[in-house]
Formats: sequence, structure tokens, C-alpha cells
Amino acid sequence: MEGNDFCTTLTIARNNAGLSKAQLSRRIPCSPALVTKWEQGKHLPSWDNVARLDEVLGTRNHLVHLWQVAMTGSLLKPWEDSIPELEQGSHTIELGSPWVIPGLLQCPAYMALMLREGRYPETEAEIKREVSARSGRYDALAKNGTPWVTAVFPLGALACLPGDVRQDQVEHLLKLISGRRVETHLIPDRTVIGLVSPMSVFRLRDGRVITASEHNRGVVIHSDPTGVERMTTRFTRVLGSALPPRDSVLKMKEMMA
Repeated sequence: MEGNDFCTTLTIARNNAGLSKAQLSRRIPCSPALVTKWEQGKHLPSWDNVARLDEVLGTRNHLVHLWQVAMTGSLLKPWEDSIPELEQGSHTIELGSPWVIPGLLQCPAYMALMLREGRYPETEAEIKREVSARSGRYDALAKNGTPWVTAVFPLGALACLPGDVRQDQVEHLLKLISGRRVETHLIPDRTVIGLVSPMSVFRLRDGRVITASEHNRGVVIHSDPTGVERMTTRFTRVLGSALPPRDSVLKMKEMMA
């Protein structure tokens, strides 16, 4: 049974709380023998029992998350298998891209340009409908408590744009930044980064971390602990190659001069 992390954490949490197996069993309630089976990995508790264990031992959902991984191999709940659901559940979103502006921060003019370049030969009416559907994503998050957003992308993603689109996109970014819940880090030209596709890190309100990466065939959500650790480490390294927020804002303002 894949429950070693859960079992070890349960034992440590019980010892840290100064409880014997018998004392813990009375608070659940269950038999001391069942607590022993949980800690030895012979049996995993039910959902109700793991929620009670988390509450009694004060592990702040950590036991619940490890239990979910042991049961399903994933930190992701079945109803959270889409990017909009993850965005709505996040207190912080980290976005990294090697070549484009992250979708959550794109203005309508930029979206339309990307769609025309990447989705030809769809009609202009179809592109406009798609832009309308996508363009309110960030504003929609405000209804559920606007998350903090950190975005890292190349300076060239702005510099290479047609003048009118660049103007609209920079103004859009500066407006979001002025709201004090978005910060951007521009990656200088000729900087080598270990990122081959856009990626996202969702830090959820219940303490879980889920990551996603974009590919030609769609978005891949990484909810296993190994995948999450690999992706968060990659984002940290990319962030370390980028300009700080203040310098990034100055670079954007220079483009509008």
C-alpha cells in the first residue's frame, strides 16, 4: 500500500501532540488497534477519520493531502481538473513563459493577435467570440477574492509586437500592476532559461500546490508530488533570471515613450 508518507507523518504528528495511540483513538473515536494499523501502513483511514485526525493533531490539511496521494496518487480532487477551477481556488498564482505573455494577463488585442497567428483559418467572428470568452478571466477571479499573481516572461514578448498591440498590452499590464496584486518580472534579452513551454503554479487556499504546463496538445496538470516539486523548482530558477518588478515596470514604460 502506498501510504508510507501518510503513515510516517501521522506517527510524528501524534508524538508531537504528546498523545498515545489509546488517547488518540478516544478522540477520533476508534480502536487503538486501528490507529496502529494506520501508522504501520496496513490500512488507510476513511475520509471522515482522516479529517478528524487532521483536526485533532493540528496538521492543517497536511494529513488530508498525504492521505489523498496515498489513495489516488494525486493531490488533485476530481472536480479540480481544469485551469479555471484551479485559478478560482488559488490564493497565489505563479506564471512562467519562455516566449509569450501568460494568458491570464493578456489584453484582448494581444489575444486576438495570437489567435490569428496560431489558429488560421478560423473566421474573424470566431476569433472575436473566443477573445470575448477569455478576456474576463482575471476580472472573474475578483468575485472569489483576487489572487496574487507573479508572472515571468521575456522582454521580447512585448518588444516584438506591432506598435498598437504593444501599447494596449503594456497599458493592460500596468493597470493590473497598479492594483497591487500583480507583479511582473521581465526576462532580459539573450538570457538562457530552462523553460520550454508556458507553466503555472497554483497555490491553493487549503495549502496544496498544483502545477500545469502547456503543450501543443493542450494543458497538462501535474498533481503528483514529484511533478509538482519539479515544476516549482523550475519556476524558481526562471524567476531568478528575471528583472525585479520595479525594473520590469520601467522597461514597460520605456516602450510607451
